[in-house]
Amino acid sequence: MTDSIIDVLNLVDDDLIITDHKTINQTLYVELEKKLSPMYCPLCGSRMYSKGIYQRTINHPVLQDGRKVILNVKRRKWKCSSSLCNYMNSDNFKLFAAYKHSSNLLPLLVLKEMKDLTNTAEDIAHKLNVSDSTVITTFMSYVDLPRLPLSSVISIDEVYMNFDYRHKYPMVIIDFITGEPIDIVMSRREEDTNRYFLSIPVEERNNVQFLICDMYNPYIQYVKRYFPNAKAVVDCFHVTKYMIGKLDSYIYKLTKQFRERDLNLLEEKNLKSNREYKSIKTSKEVYILSKFKWVLLEKQSDIDYSSERKWCPFLNEYLDTFQKEKMFLDLDPHFRRLRELKEMYHAFDEDSKQHPEYVESKLNELISYYQNCDQQIFREFAVLLKKYRKEIILSYTFVDVIDKNGTTVHRRLSNAFIESFNRKPKDLKRAACGLANFQYARNRILWSTRNDPAMLAKPRDIKEFKVHTGKKRGHYKKQTRNV
Repeated sequence: MTDSIIDVLNLVDDDLIITDHKTINQTLYVELEKKLSPMYCPLCGSRMYSKGIYQRTINHPVLQDGRKVILNVKRRKWKCSSSLCNYMNSDNFKLFAAYKHSSNLLPLLVLKEMKDLTNTAEDIAHKLNVSDSTVITTFMSYVDLPRLPLSSVISIDEVYMNFDYRHKYPMVIIDFITGEPIDIVMSRREEDTNRYFLSIPVEERNNVQFLICDMYNPYIQYVKRYFPNAKAVVDCFHVTKYMIGKLDSYIYKLTKQFRERDLNLLEEKNLKSNREYKSIKTSKEVYILSKFKWVLLEKQSDIDYSSERKWCPFLNEYLDTFQKEKMFLDLDPHFRRLRELKEMYHAFDEDSKQHPEYVESKLNELISYYQNCDQQIFREFAVLLKKYRKEIILSYTFVDVIDKNGTTVHRRLSNAFIESFNRKPKDLKRAACGLANFQYARNRILWSTRNDPAMLAKPRDIKEFKVHTGKKRGHYKKQTRNV
């Protein structure tokens, strides 16, 4: 029975013996001690004698079924019998380090649980029977991930984390070739990014050929300031997002006009009937603009026209996709023209993917057509296309990348990797109800998203990473009460 408990609990010392064990309220208490054997002084070789036994309580989170394991370890003190030496020592256990209240298994279990970003420090602490501060301290002691080398194609974007008033938007750098995060910079501010990029060797920065980003001008200027051999690429998603955002704003303004009309009608009705203003019901036009705006915003080829008719309780009738489309387009005389102009850009995008060698001439034709069209939205869109013309043309470049299976595929330059990655820091922040320590957040995210992150062979001292974020207490006068 004793041998089986030693195997189950992964007690690694060969000369351990279990003197007692019992289970109380889902907690297994195990008493351990060393086998009694002659001890000799390592300094003079004299026989050592025992000065008594003292007991230590060690948390050993080896069971992952909700039960706790507490080790009551009996350690003997030994003293050299030679009066000239007086060397003192205690039993040495491989299972735990000096002055530690948990076994050596704890760091490995903490790092394993930290791989999942949905696990908060509080959840892990409850599972391993330690405090949340112990979990964070253990993680920071063993994890300090360095920056990965820059590849030939990198993606740059920011993510909202709000560590403090100066560091709201950390900057994320992704390797487009492998999809792994290269690094996370504390802020996208110029003083932070300038210091960071200039610290990277020039030879490494010269290897970058493409820098993919959104239409944030400081990112585009990075190719001139830090990457002289690189070309800036504007992600196609953000170009489409700008166009769809303009159309959505137009729908919102139209919806607002109908709501104001309904409000005025209600006020007139209340005035005539001498009733107090109470509430306003959603009109048919407002409902259609709110529920069927996908007719204008979605790509027409992605709309399912084969779906069956469904009952609409608000309109009190059965509707199919064609009827919903007609209801929406009939509400405004500009909707059909706006949709036609939007589909022209989608057609240009699809055709340019198949024939990237003609993208420059086709984009010039599209810009010229939009500049002279009858819709203000697309005249403004033409200004955007003209401003970032070179960067948009380069977005139709295809390069060889490595997918998750390790195979090489031909993929178009885009910020798809970084857009999917940016959700993970937000999930971590949401689960933790906010983050204040940038180094912890950075290492936690990189530890969870890199393929083969390495832990430190020697743990760091707590003074190397401890950050005091609280404010200093101001001067105050202690109040005394006369009795």
